[in-house]
Amino acid sequence: MRILENAWPQYQIEILIVEPSNTDGFMFTGINVAYFRHAGSKLIPLLPGCFMDVKRISAIIVFLLCLPVLSLGASPLPEVNRGHLPKLLHKTIKLSDGKMSEAPPESYEWEWTGAVLMIGLAEMFELTGDKRYLAYIKRWADHHIKRGYTLSKSDQVVPGLLLIKLYRATSESRYIDHAERIGRYVTEEALRTNDGGLVHFGPMGGKSMWIDSLFMLCPFLVELAKITGEEKYLDEAVKQSLIMYGHLQDPQTGLCKHYWDETKNKTNTDHWLRGNAWALAANAILLEALPNNYDAESRARLLEHFRKHVHGIATGQDESGLWHTVLDNRETYLESSGTALVAFAIFKAVDAGLIDPAYLRHARRALRGLMDYVRIHPDGFCTIDDVSLGTRPGNAAYYNQVTRAENVPYGVGAFAMAVGAYCNNERYEYDPATMRVEDGWEELRWGRIDKAQKAMIEALELDPNSVPAHFGAGFVIFADTLTTLIEAVTDMSVEARGVTPPKLQRRMVEEFAPAFGKVSGHFGKVEADEKFTQVTERLIFLGGTSFGYIQWDVAEVYMLDAVAGFLEAAFYFIGSYDIDGPPVLIVRRKFGKIVRDKSYPHFLTLNDKSGELLPKSRAALAKCFSKIKAMVENLERREKNYPGRLITLDLLRLRGTLSIPGVVEPQPPTALVSKNIIIRELLKFVGRNVPEKLPGWMEKARYSLLENRTVPITKKIGINLAVPFDNPKDLRDLFPKHKPDGSGAYPDPTLGGLLPGMTNKTLNRLMNLL
Repeated sequence: MRILENAWPQYQIEILIVEPSNTDGFMFTGINVAYFRHAGSKLIPLLPGCFMDVKRISAIIVFLLCLPVLSLGASPLPEVNRGHLPKLLHKTIKLSDGKMSEAPPESYEWEWTGAVLMIGLAEMFELTGDKRYLAYIKRWADHHIKRGYTLSKSDQVVPGLLLIKLYRATSESRYIDHAERIGRYVTEEALRTNDGGLVHFGPMGGKSMWIDSLFMLCPFLVELAKITGEEKYLDEAVKQSLIMYGHLQDPQTGLCKHYWDETKNKTNTDHWLRGNAWALAANAILLEALPNNYDAESRARLLEHFRKHVHGIATGQDESGLWHTVLDNRETYLESSGTALVAFAIFKAVDAGLIDPAYLRHARRALRGLMDYVRIHPDGFCTIDDVSLGTRPGNAAYYNQVTRAENVPYGVGAFAMAVGAYCNNERYEYDPATMRVEDGWEELRWGRIDKAQKAMIEALELDPNSVPAHFGAGFVIFADTLTTLIEAVTDMSVEARGVTPPKLQRRMVEEFAPAFGKVSGHFGKVEADEKFTQVTERLIFLGGTSFGYIQWDVAEVYMLDAVAGFLEAAFYFIGSYDIDGPPVLIVRRKFGKIVRDKSYPHFLTLNDKSGELLPKSRAALAKCFSKIKAMVENLERREKNYPGRLITLDLLRLRGTLSIPGVVEPQPPTALVSKNIIIRELLKFVGRNVPEKLPGWMEKARYSLLENRTVPITKKIGINLAVPFDNPKDLRDLFPKHKPDGSGAYPDPTLGGLLPGMTNKTLNRLMNLL
């Protein structure tokens, strides 16, 4: 097991033991979670490379059970005071330094998760004068300036704030040039609602405004106004704040909803902490910056909204000093990053004379509570706990199940901002002589996808037969490749970083398809072990997005392997054709409608690599079908109440409920597909027989591909899946209903389009039903 000790050293630091439930899955909310089963031996395996004596386990369980008793009668936490400042600042430096050692700056994307971390590091630079923080920020900004960055949504505006800070520190004009480019995007190019509010997700966001946008926009616009002297940027910030408050603030409580949809003229129902905290922090910065001669009416309206907002949040503070992730729902969990941002806003607003200094007690109590969430571990590494991950608008049940993780970038940044604001409030000057120095920093080798990949490679070099290491290698390659693909498609859709359809097609063939082939190679080693089980802990990719706390078994490995095979097949298939227009070429089609077009382009004709790639595509798809068959057969062999199942036969039958922490609140699987009652009932009817018939169908599909034969699926339906791989000159040849003159209906990848043998009348009836 020494191999896996080297691969997962942090598992041996701190473990919270949990018993498996009798449900169909786990939903973890702890930080370091281990899964174990009772065994006959005295040593119980908790995680790879981590064993513990039974007596020690029992002692820990007893201690954990006693914790509530030991805390009975405890008084609320006292406020933080000036004497806490050295300890607070020491922890903040340890936290910031650890985050920098964990990953190079280039690993953070040009978006809010990395940018908020950089804002916190900039705060540390201003407090300590340590140029390491500035160098880290500069590397991050220079990397994206050289590489090219995307501007398509509010989340990609906040990095501009760091460009202005770098300009002030270095006087390099290129930083202000890019900052002004971002300013033009905000004021002239970004998509807006009819009343001028900026759409949060740009082209992908419909007509919705999210409260998050205020922090992504306002601090940047404030600093750009200061550096350029142009008041239009302040005007834009004030305008966005007033529009947002107008749509989202509850006039009774002062709290704000998460989003407003202009199309439906509706908001969500609950008051999410971090969204409110983003707005509070942004408006504290904005109001402080407004000059005395600024439009008095607008300033007064904004200040009234802000004060009502501060009061509404302050009244809901928990005795611990933190706030609940749904501000007015004490059944939801306490969250650290939103708490830090609220503290920052209060310190800032009191210093600017915007609110009564009596509110300082709320900010001080918040920091006192957060001190216990920022922990220095035995190996010297420092983390901040209970940071909720990326969150979409939802209801209280959804917000309460959003996964919490440690050391998320924006959680580190928010805490540093709060401590920096407190130091400014106390006029505290950093003195290294008062700081306690601790050595022994060690890099986490499991946590970020890139770190995990390196660890798996090292583990496999030491033991090529290690099943857990093969699973880890396959899993991180799968996750990393998929997220890289999403990023590339996004860049192409907004014409960023020079990503064009032909370039993306080349990457699909040369990079993505071989990567998914490697995934399948690793997973094949795992599938040979019928008793394999593995828990993935926090895996972070795409900035601060986290995936983890899931128990995987062989059935789930087959599922991932099937998805990898399908993607590999798709990429080789796409790579076999020429692209002489936009990638899916439906620029003149309306969503969900059939459009006749005599000038429809001749596209996707076979290229000179098709003879090599089409057989690869066919083989990968056949492998996908065989993995689906094996997955269902494995599920059928399981015990009825097998714990920790991610995939169940009930799910394939579309029965019960499905929950994905942080993504989907518990609901019937059919509800995820359609809210149409006819479609739901049809799916339930079909689902009854799917698990029993699926292995047979998959075997027939695989046979059809490999033998190039038509096979019966039902009494009236037969398929030959090898047809698309047998060199049609043009994909349109698969759709016989078009006319020789080029008119007719062709497949529309956005929605609709004719399938072989389907008429317009049949298709339109289907579309009306949907």
